[in-house]
Amino acid sequence: MAGVPRKTAPSCLMAHGGSAKASEASDIERPLIVSPLKHVRYALRANELGRTAIRLGAQSKSASLYWFLDQQFLGRSQADRDFEFRPKTTGRFTLRVVDDLGRSSERALVIERVL
Repeated sequence: MAGVPRKTAPSCLMAHGGSAKASEASDIERPLIVSPLKHVRYALRANELGRTAIRLGAQSKSASLYWFLDQQFLGRSQADRDFEFRPKTTGRFTLRVVDDLGRSSERALVIERVL
């Protein structure tokens, strides 16, 4: 939209397109997405798009988490707090979380519109 500033991820994450890969040694410590749930389709009515929040949460030992939907940066949260995502469109997406050390996890996210 015109006139609306876009959120930008920290430059250390953008160098990796929001998809930094963890080394084998740190793979065990990567953030673990706990919400949204695996294999769950989220259904929203048309009038709920952009208004109803889906909580995004991850377990992590880092201080900050950076959330991406496909390649779009959604925002930052503290590791011990959920992030509220208000989807504006439906579809199949890849949700990715990257911690402040560059370790990442991803999960499929399906948002459907219901009548």
